[in-house]
Amino acid sequence: MNDKDILQKVLENTEVIKKNTSKLEEKNKKLQEQLDEVEEKNEMRKEQLREAQKNFKKIGCNVKEEVADKFEELAHKLNYANTSAMCRAYLLLLLENEEYQKTFVEFATVLKSESGEA
Repeated sequence: MNDKDILQKVLENTEVIKKNTSKLEEKNKKLQEQLDEVEEKNEMRKEQLREAQKNFKKIGCNVKEEVADKFEELAHKLNYANTSAMCRAYLLLLLENEEYQKTFVEFATVLKSESGEA
């Protein structure tokens, strides 16, 4: 190959590299736009969550350490992330299911009668 052919080949390769670089830059630009869009959606979700949390009230109870430990063990056994998740699930179940409500009332009545309150 003479110098002219080599130079021509280098120029051709340079053009190919420029085209490929241009394509990659365009892909990167599109990916960055998608990433920006996802980040914007995440920020909107976080803001919606913060606003939604303002509409919640916290309910709970204080228990002895031994009772809390038993609840933590139970939550773990039932595959809940923590006692709050387990309690929330069971409170909603109690709220939404009449059969559980009847059982709960019966149980409360038995407890009261056993303690002499009835």
